[in-house]
Amino acid sequence: MAMTTFSTLLIPTDFSSGSTAATQYALWLAGKTKAKIVFLHVMEPTAYSVDFALTHPDLSAEVRQRAGEALRQLVEEARSRGLSAEQALAVGAPFAEIEKAAADRKADLIVMGTHGRTGMAHVVLGSTAERVVRLAACPVLTVKAPPSSAVENPTSESRAASGGR
Repeated sequence: MAMTTFSTLLIPTDFSSGSTAATQYALWLAGKTKAKIVFLHVMEPTAYSVDFALTHPDLSAEVRQRAGEALRQLVEEARSRGLSAEQALAVGAPFAEIEKAAADRKADLIVMGTHGRTGMAHVVLGSTAERVVRLAACPVLTVKAPPSSAVENPTSESRAASGGR
């Protein structure tokens, strides 16, 4: 059976354990298919009251700097494995920015983590992954963080034993 190939994988990350698991899977997949990786972090715009804005320094520059550094580390990890990688930082609604980045970069596949929220947490917080799956023009692979967030090889026996989740 021939393996499907991809030219560009978009990896949205919020730096959570779910994102880390998705990143490790994407790195493995890119290694097999020689796809370029684009790491994307989306910062949601923050609204502050006038009192807060007048008395507190702008935190967005610091947050942007930390996110940029975390993205650079992901790019370095991918490049250390011989993969082509780049980073992108966007501001907006995560699901919308992920869709835009996938279209702009002609992604063949979006690989993203999911928190796996259910019940009221899902109702109140919603699911970025769910929105992306519903709206994406390309396939989306969601990866839920395993109980121990160490993901070495996505095809390992431990993943198979857990039903691949």
